[in-house]
Amino acid sequence: MGNIVRKSSFIISVPTKSSDNHYIFVHGYTGGADILNANLAEAINSNKINGLEKKEIDFLLDRGYLTTKTKEEELTYVSNLVEKIYKYYQKQLTVLIAPNLDCSFRCTYCFQRELQNKITKKPDISLAKIMDKNQVDKIYDVLDDKAKDINCKLNKEITLYGGEALQESNIEIINYIVSEGVKRDFIFSAISNGYEIDKFYNLFGENGLKKVQLTLDGFEDMHDKMRVEKNGNSSFYKIVENIDNGLNKGCVFDIAFNFDEKNVNNISSLINFFNKKEWLNNPNIIIHGNQIFDLKTNLTAFQENYDEILELRKLAKKHNIMLSNSTTKIRELFKSRLDKDLPLPLKPSYCSANTGMYIFAPDNHLYACWEAVGESISKVGTYYPKYELDNKMMDKWKSRVASRIDECHQCEYIMFCGGGCTINAYRKNGEFLSPYCDSFEKKFSDLMNSIVEI
Repeated sequence: MGNIVRKSSFIISVPTKSSDNHYIFVHGYTGGADILNANLAEAINSNKINGLEKKEIDFLLDRGYLTTKTKEEELTYVSNLVEKIYKYYQKQLTVLIAPNLDCSFRCTYCFQRELQNKITKKPDISLAKIMDKNQVDKIYDVLDDKAKDINCKLNKEITLYGGEALQESNIEIINYIVSEGVKRDFIFSAISNGYEIDKFYNLFGENGLKKVQLTLDGFEDMHDKMRVEKNGNSSFYKIVENIDNGLNKGCVFDIAFNFDEKNVNNISSLINFFNKKEWLNNPNIIIHGNQIFDLKTNLTAFQENYDEILELRKLAKKHNIMLSNSTTKIRELFKSRLDKDLPLPLKPSYCSANTGMYIFAPDNHLYACWEAVGESISKVGTYYPKYELDNKMMDKWKSRVASRIDECHQCEYIMFCGGGCTINAYRKNGEFLSPYCDSFEKKFSDLMNSIVEI
């Protein structure tokens, strides 16, 4: 290790939007986050630290912004740290159960459209079936074994996925899944279109189905045009009623709105509706927005500098709504850490598709990625009638760590971005070990400014 003090290669410097005299500094591998005055920030950014006082240098060394490591030593340290944290996350087992893969909606932008069309054309294929009790029993056999494995830490929350898990045709199997899970001290969340969740109120509550994520893509008719119920029924007010009643049953709701050029001008009406219902300040409701992008081109439907987007951003900021689902989750986590003066959490890979997440599907297969259920590229094994992993596919998914991606290992965002979404990286670049940045630098800047107030 060298004795020369220098600027770390892993500093993230974010100008504050509320003040010209301050910067938000975040360190990429210590997790330190601080508000620095402009003079100190500029001295660090320009690597002109000779004029700094000893107490300033000591502070900056402690936070990681200055280092005595050479560049090569720092890169090696970060790579080893990423690998160490990655080994920890690989032991964390997260479970999703998809009892069916069809859906009662035909949303205009759904990433499962190809799968839905395949099921419609060939309703007798294994992807079209509803999971049965024998399969559920086998799932819990697998989880019972994992619970005994000292090298595995089993997450006790199971997510119900699809298709559409919470639809009337699944009542029997969903009740069975939850009842068997509760016997083993599991709790449940669900990702749903929200249309028939009233059929499952008996499961709602802290010891059963405690959280539902659903979507409202605009106010009234606009939502119905974007999220089309298969039989042509209007769904907006039925979902709203289901949310109101579900809140009374002890359920937490994560409400998303997806937007593109078709509905962006309508989202303000939706947010105003949320405001009138007092949902924006309800502790049991989380609201966020996502910009729709084309899965084939990985491009948004319109450029981000359009006036409509700028106006939506202003409105979202006014009501403390984040316009990215991933950013929303990071924001809540970051804010809680900063409020307690703790370092920001670090992650070695983008999501649990690269570590310990497994989706049990009705076709007897295990999948790594919930955006590619039913696709061979995401298939990592079988669970019924025999539990068996595909080692080749497991290696592709479960060894993708940011330090092994050439473009990522020197990036200051390496332990916040984690290399980006695996399936999007593969679709865009044709390789698993490739980056998917997705404007992360801009999102991170917006995120930090939304948390920190000068």
